[in-house]
Amino acid sequence: MPFIWCFKMGIQKWVPYSGNEVPTINHSKTHVQWSLLLASAILGISGLIELSLLAQAPYRLGYDEGVAFSGRQTFIVAALSAGVAFGFLALTVCKNGASGILMKVGATASVCLSVAGLAIWAIRPGNMAVHSIQSSLNMCLNNIRTTEGAKAKWAIRIGATNGTAIAWNDIAPDFPK
Repeated sequence: MPFIWCFKMGIQKWVPYSGNEVPTINHSKTHVQWSLLLASAILGISGLIELSLLAQAPYRLGYDEGVAFSGRQTFIVAALSAGVAFGFLALTVCKNGASGILMKVGATASVCLSVAGLAIWAIRPGNMAVHSIQSSLNMCLNNIRTTEGAKAKWAIRIGATNGTAIAWNDIAPDFPK
C-alpha cells in the first residue's frame, strides 16, 4: 500500500493511501490567520522600505535609472495593495473565528500600515514626484556635442585646419572630467 505525506492536526506524517479516498489536509484556522497576518505585515513593511529608498532618488535620472525607478513604483503599489488585501483577509478570518486580541490588533495595524504607505505614495512628497528622465536621443546628442567641443579645443590648441587627421588619443585630454 502506498503512503502519502499529509498534514493533519498540526502533525506532518506519512499516512497509508489506498487510492480510493481523496486525502484531506486539515489546516487549523490559527495557522491561516497567522499566515495572512505575516504576509500582510511583510508586504506592508517591504513596500514602505522601497518607498523610503525611492525618496532618496535624485531628480534627474538617466534612462536606465528611470526604468528602475518605474519598476520600484510598480513594486511599491503591488506590495502595499497586497498588504491591504491580505490584512483584510486576516481580519475577516479573525472576525469569523474566536481569535485573540493580538491577532486582531496585528491585522488592523498591518492594514493601517499598508494604507498609510499607499497614501504617502499617492501624495508623492519631495523626491518621489515626476523625475526628469533623459532620453536616449538626448544622451546621444549630448555625447556628440561633447566630442565636437573636445575636437574644437584640440584644434585651437595645436592650430589644426580643416582636413587635419585626428585620433581619439589626441582629443582624450580635452574631454570634460
